[in-house]
Amino acid sequence: EVIATGNNELIAYNLIWNGINTLNTELRYKVYKTKEDRKDITLTCNKKKKVTNGIQYLNEECETNIDELDLIKEGVIEHSEEETTIELTDNEYITSSQTGEKVYYYIIIEYPNLTEKELEEQNEDIGEGFKGKVHAKISDSKADINILSIFIKDEETGKYKKADSMPKEGYEINTDKSECSNGAKASTNYDDYSVNIKNLTLDGTSCYLYYDKIKGKSIEEIFANAEKGNGIPNFSNTSCINGTNNGNDCGEETNGIYETTSNGKKIYYYRGTIDNNWVIFGEHVWRIIRTNEDGGIRLIFSGELTNEQITDANRKGETLNIGKIKFNDDYEDNAYVGYRYSLNDRHGLENKSTMLIGLESWYRDTFSKWKQNGKNVTEYIDMQEGFCGDRTSNTSSGATSTNNSGGTGTIATYYGAHIRLYNAHQPQYECPELEYDLYTTSDAAQGNHKLTYPIGLLTVDEAMYAGGSSGPNYGYWLYPAPNGYYLTMSPSSYFTYANVFVVNGVGAITSDGVRYAIAVRPVINLKADVKLSGDGTSSNPYIVK
Repeated sequence: EVIATGNNELIAYNLIWNGINTLNTELRYKVYKTKEDRKDITLTCNKKKKVTNGIQYLNEECETNIDELDLIKEGVIEHSEEETTIELTDNEYITSSQTGEKVYYYIIIEYPNLTEKELEEQNEDIGEGFKGKVHAKISDSKADINILSIFIKDEETGKYKKADSMPKEGYEINTDKSECSNGAKASTNYDDYSVNIKNLTLDGTSCYLYYDKIKGKSIEEIFANAEKGNGIPNFSNTSCINGTNNGNDCGEETNGIYETTSNGKKIYYYRGTIDNNWVIFGEHVWRIIRTNEDGGIRLIFSGELTNEQITDANRKGETLNIGKIKFNDDYEDNAYVGYRYSLNDRHGLENKSTMLIGLESWYRDTFSKWKQNGKNVTEYIDMQEGFCGDRTSNTSSGATSTNNSGGTGTIATYYGAHIRLYNAHQPQYECPELEYDLYTTSDAAQGNHKLTYPIGLLTVDEAMYAGGSSGPNYGYWLYPAPNGYYLTMSPSSYFTYANVFVVNGVGAITSDGVRYAIAVRPVINLKADVKLSGDGTSSNPYIVK
């Protein structure tokens, strides 16, 4: 009995004999197979006697009902003085299932019917014998796929023309029109320009493949034509439960895509309980936070991609982060609220924070190695956009604006995001100190040019635009929080120790010490000229083209 448990993988294997046959006569074997229920094999044997030239020969002949099954292989086990290994089959295939796919094999090993001369020599086998075991062993063989024809759609005529080879970039398999035998389905892996066949169950599967030109939508087209949310978001709440508090908006009552401006440029952002900002990129799951001033999009990490689908683990926040990292190891100075920092300098950039080091490591060693449409994912990254770690400050906890007082040493200080969240109740996308606190790479036209890799975190302002506030809120898309909390890159305050803002397990924006390891969700920016297929829902997410 061979059982294959898994997720519809096609597994190649062989039945292997390990044993020794010290008989001078070679044994014969036959292998039978059935996918039906286990069959009861009957064996009926009759002893026979024969006298030749005064010599009596005794033998036993047997009959079995095994011939009712499919004979898939037969061969011999030759005489040997040492243990030998024999492949009893030629590349068997089985498709695994979650309940366990079964197939039954029946192996007959028999002493052959001998000629009279062989019977006379049979005495040489007296005292000898054979023994062995049979087991299944996975092989490296691949099922043969016969591509019968490849057709590529002519965009001018709308008709398909036969081609000699699979097209390269810019095309995708028309899964509805393409056909394969044995119920298989074809798709294209553009990382290495290979054809993937799903539900492949039999060797020798044949396919007719039809290709269409990829027709993704531009970012500008998607947001210009998108239905916009109703009402005007209210950012003045300080307590929200289940999305509303005494009728005041806290994200849930204003759902959808909204507009605002940043430095005179139109920005679209997602707010409330929405399910249309999912993106698959670099074999990870992301969600769109907003558009940028240059027309690109900003994404936040939302988990690993499983079987090319967005799963409940992504939706429920169980896999939203890349692990836990401290914002900074040191904490007894205002400087440690900085993504980069210098002691005794409110906007210092000399040292990398523990958080920046961790994110750079993930980007370099993990993310940048992924492919998209056969290209390195970094080719889609917008190197002009930055990440704001606003360190404008005030020493007054009740201030409604910043005046850059405090912010060094152990002076009690409240930073710009703290003032906008608790006192002014008005988020903004503009970064106040572009030269110091807008973290960009050397390729950018603005910012501090202090990033090695274009990666950052969510800001408090982006969380507020999405529907977050200082109170609990389960009614916006940035809730739930993985592992209870995840970090933003917005400084909060210094009071005894340095604090940055986090989104906590009940969806509230609150502050926590930089010295605590907290879940991390990287943020990246994609170029304005990328195209997206799909509609952004979790069942049909945007895919970067």
